[in-house]
Amino acid sequence: MGSMVGNGISERGVGNFFQRGILNTLFLPWVIWFILGALFFCIFYQGWFKYLSFSPQSKLATIPPEDRALFLEEFRDVLRSDFGFTLLGVKPLSLEEFGITDLNKDPKKKQRFIHWLKSLFDNSPRFSIRFLYFNDRDGDVYGVYLIDRQAFKELHEDPDAPFDCGAEKIGMLFGYGKENAQFFVRFADLNSCFRKKPVVRKPHLFDPIRERVEKRYHAAYVPFTIEPPINPQFTSLEEEWKWMVQNEHPYEEWDKLPFWISKPAFVSKKSEETDKILKNFNNGATQLGAILHDDCWFERVLEIIEAK
Repeated sequence: MGSMVGNGISERGVGNFFQRGILNTLFLPWVIWFILGALFFCIFYQGWFKYLSFSPQSKLATIPPEDRALFLEEFRDVLRSDFGFTLLGVKPLSLEEFGITDLNKDPKKKQRFIHWLKSLFDNSPRFSIRFLYFNDRDGDVYGVYLIDRQAFKELHEDPDAPFDCGAEKIGMLFGYGKENAQFFVRFADLNSCFRKKPVVRKPHLFDPIRERVEKRYHAAYVPFTIEPPINPQFTSLEEEWKWMVQNEHPYEEWDKLPFWISKPAFVSKKSEETDKILKNFNNGATQLGAILHDDCWFERVLEIIEAK
């Protein structure tokens, strides 16, 4: 009855020890599976929650039904121009001017569109938007910049800093090239001096928009009262102007299909730099047209906006 095992453990103690061992052997796998299952559930739930938070359906669900159709229509229209090229990485910076679009006719409609546009880019790892105002005091938005933050950093530019208004820098940021920026500044000066054609470059605009563009540029058009200095490479301003007109790259030679995509428009000169830029724009237009023709265009655009 009171016998002891040689090491001092009772028979009952030995039985309890083996019982616990058997129980541990039976229940340990279940404990491990429970822990693994809980971890899997947490990971799955986190991923599913993230999907619900950033999926196209959830993005659209945040927009009231009365604004949803308006937003999709206007957003798709904005993407057919410079905005789409910045999203595709073709140009670091773009500007959408509401002052020359039908959206500007209805301030409330424009305000709602701008609100939802901002919410779309608020959490984008790569892109950000910045507003341009008619008047800082009244806060009326004239246009919106779309900034490719990654492209800015590759150019050693701060995407959050005020834009450097130097011609060469602006030309690089808008994707038009350094040489073309210099060409444009001189072209604009001589163009104003001789009161020639408007400098605006917007091919394939719908007629009402084209009329507003031309009226706006002609209304703001004032010739120089002081002539710019003569370029030492020419004998006169007239001679330089004639050379610039002859060496301007005409749209008819590069503005190709798809015409419903409005390629970035700018004054450029015939050069290797321009040929390379226009080739990139044409390739971008083809890619953009394919995306916007897709029934799931919004989903594809949202993937670009939210990609890291």
